[in-house]
Amino acid sequence: MRLDELYSDYCRAPDGPAKERLGRALERFFVRHFSRRCGPARARDLSQSAIETVWRKLPDFEPEHDDAFSHWLTRIAHYIVLYERARRPPNAFEVGGLESAEFHHPRTSPSGRVRQRERMRLLQSELQRLQPRLREAIEDQLRGGDVQGYARRHGLPPATVRTHRRRGREALRQRIELRERTPSR
Repeated sequence: MRLDELYSDYCRAPDGPAKERLGRALERFFVRHFSRRCGPARARDLSQSAIETVWRKLPDFEPEHDDAFSHWLTRIAHYIVLYERARRPPNAFEVGGLESAEFHHPRTSPSGRVRQRERMRLLQSELQRLQPRLREAIEDQLRGGDVQGYARRHGLPPATVRTHRRRGREALRQRIELRERTPSR
């Protein structure tokens, strides 16, 4: 079924199987959309935030024509992709949930490979020094876990898990930057 047809079924009976079918279709639509545009590593998290946006704004949505719902979803996805691309620095590449242009363009010289190994050791040691709740959330993300599954396993709301992941990444970046700027003894 098309998204617009599922939406009209949902409007007729907002609770029950119509809502579940619409939810599954939204997830498939957004995961496919974000996989093509941002890569499969970010697709699940971006689709979850898009689905939350849809459910939050759905009561105010008023379709103007037959294809209005699918166009509305595409616009939401488009703006999330734009935000995601603007957030990332140019030539950035995601390595285990951490962005670094350095890993995207590996050095071919022996000294470049040594610097890359040192940076990986630094990353691993700083990851171990994070607060346990932040470290566990990031390690789950590195293993490819999704927000909903981690939230269910630990009895946390999904928003808290996303916050732990974001704060963990920010703390890790700050610690690595500080350690790289600090001369070694």
